[in-house]
Amino acid sequence: MKKRTTIGVAAGVFFTAMFSTVSAQQAMNVQMSSSNPTCNGYNNGEVVLTITGGTLPYTVNGAPIKGSQLIVSSLGSGNYNFSVDDVNGNNVTAYAQISEPQPLGLMSVVTNVSANGTNDGAINLIVPNVPLTFEWLTYGGTTPVTNEEDQAGLGVGIYKVIITESNGCKSSKRFEINQDSPFLSGGYNPIVTEGVSTGNQTSSAIVVYPNPSVGQINLRSTVDTKEAVILNDMGVVVHTCSIRTSGDVEGVNLHPGSYLLVTTDITGAKQTERIVIR
Repeated sequence: MKKRTTIGVAAGVFFTAMFSTVSAQQAMNVQMSSSNPTCNGYNNGEVVLTITGGTLPYTVNGAPIKGSQLIVSSLGSGNYNFSVDDVNGNNVTAYAQISEPQPLGLMSVVTNVSANGTNDGAINLIVPNVPLTFEWLTYGGTTPVTNEEDQAGLGVGIYKVIITESNGCKSSKRFEINQDSPFLSGGYNPIVTEGVSTGNQTSSAIVVYPNPSVGQINLRSTVDTKEAVILNDMGVVVHTCSIRTSGDVEGVNLHPGSYLLVTTDITGAKQTERIVIR
C-alpha cells in the first residue's frame, strides 16, 4: 500500500514523499497427519494435508484443491508422495507411509477321512493365544460345530472358518477334506497321531533345535524315517528333508514365519512339530 508522509517544513511549504510498504509473504508449509488401516488387507487408511503460507489456490500432485486442506482416504498399505504448489509456483513436498497390521498367524492340520462314507475327518487350528471367535461354514460336508476352534467328526467336503479378533478384524481360511491322500489341492494334509508341540522338547520322530530360531534350524532323526517335509502357513511344502536314518542331522534355513514339520516314520505313523522362525 502507499502511504503519504510529511518529511519536512521550509518557508511555510510542506514537502511530502510517497513510500510503498510491502508485506512479506509467509513461506508455504504443509502439515500432515495419517492413520493406518484398522485390519490387515483393509483400505481405510487416511492422510490429511493442511497447507499454510504461499498464495491460494493450491494444487496437489497437479490437481487443484479447494481451500487449504486435503483429505485422502480409502488408502491401503503403501508409500504416498504429495507435491504441493501455490499459484506463484512455490513448491513443498510431503511423504506418508501407511502400514497395515500383521495378519493373524494361522496354521492348520487337516485329517482326511479314512474311507469313503466315514465321518472321521478333522480340522485342528493353530492360532495365537488371544481372544478369538470362530464361525464355521461347510459346502457339502458335515455340519461343523460353530464357535469351536477345532472340528472333528467331519465327512468329505469343503469347510471354511471365519475368525474374528477382539478388535473386530476378520480372517478366513478354506479347507478341503477328502478321502485319505497325502496331497490334496496343492497342500499337504497329514494324519496326526500326536499333538503339535513347541520348544526343544518334542515327541516327534525328528527333534528340531533351536526352536524358536532366528533363521537356521537343525533336524535330528530319532527313528528311521520314511518321509519328512516342512510346510508354510499356507500348507505348501517348502522343504523336503533328506534325513532318513536314526541319528541323521540336517540343517535348514527358513524365512521368518510359522512352519509345520510333518514326519512319516517307517511304520507309516505321522507326527508333527511346529517351527517358529523370528
